[in-house]
Amino acid sequence: MITGGFADGNVPLASVERYDPDADTWTTLAPMAHARAWHTQATLPSGRILVVGGVDASGNAVDGAEIYDPVTNRWQPAASLPLRTATAAGVRLGNGDVLVIGGFQDGSTRVAIPQVVAYQEATSAWQSLPSLSVGRFDHSAVELHDGRVLVAAGFINDLTAFHGADQSKITSVPLP
Repeated sequence: MITGGFADGNVPLASVERYDPDADTWTTLAPMAHARAWHTQATLPSGRILVVGGVDASGNAVDGAEIYDPVTNRWQPAASLPLRTATAAGVRLGNGDVLVIGGFQDGSTRVAIPQVVAYQEATSAWQSLPSLSVGRFDHSAVELHDGRVLVAAGFINDLTAFHGADQSKITSVPLP
């Protein structure tokens, strides 16, 4: 499922499409309530899709979140993030929680933020977790077999990128 992104002229989109690899076809789905690009998306344990953050038409990060239900082909609002963020890393954990890690808030300066938050589908709520030691945006994150999360690569600001494995960070994430 592809959500949002940019149209010509760097205008965020609300469009949603799903690819069927068996039929090699794309299907247009109900659009998101809010156009966004550089957002984070994750599948929840229920099979619904959580879309959070991103940038709006002004280029600034947003805190909005919405959930897509594939059974009804409808979007519903979700609890807003406790912070604005774009190009954050998102990772669904083995327990079903979704982590949103870092990102940037101001589209003109693009300075990384270190915040980490977790979304719990059962409570429909966000929980703030300990921050990264160094903020990152446009980075990757993955849960390791022992429950820790590897945060790798990305940028500190528009001019400074992380290079090499020695600058990756493995961090224990205290789960609720």
